[in-house]
Amino acid sequence: MAATSENDCRFRGKSILITGAGGSFGREGCLYFASRGAIVAGLDKNKEALEETASYVKSQLGSSNANPLMETFECDVTNVESVSNAVSSSMGFFSNNQCRSIDMLWNNAGYQGQIKPTLEYDPNDFDLVMKIN
Repeated sequence: MAATSENDCRFRGKSILITGAGGSFGREGCLYFASRGAIVAGLDKNKEALEETASYVKSQLGSSNANPLMETFECDVTNVESVSNAVSSSMGFFSNNQCRSIDMLWNNAGYQGQIKPTLEYDPNDFDLVMKIN
């Protein structure tokens, strides 16, 4: 029998950082872990998508958990300074919630790139695929 969010406490109080939180998998991951008591930092370069994720998680959790321990941070995973800033902000959020480290990191951000023969592939697009993935 699968554990439901009500009785699944494996993640309660754990700090989880999720990249690509603005996309569909990342959004559902934020909901999954937040509904099980995790303290979630969602990262994405798309601010509007992050806002949608935060709203979605709060609306799905409803009155049973009206104030989930979740925060979102803008982050471009291809930029070292952006990642450093987002991780620092996430650690501040986690420490405000009595967490001293990141318990789980879900590197969910990804980019597929073009679907075409290798010799037709744009080198700049290939570079972006390598930087994100």
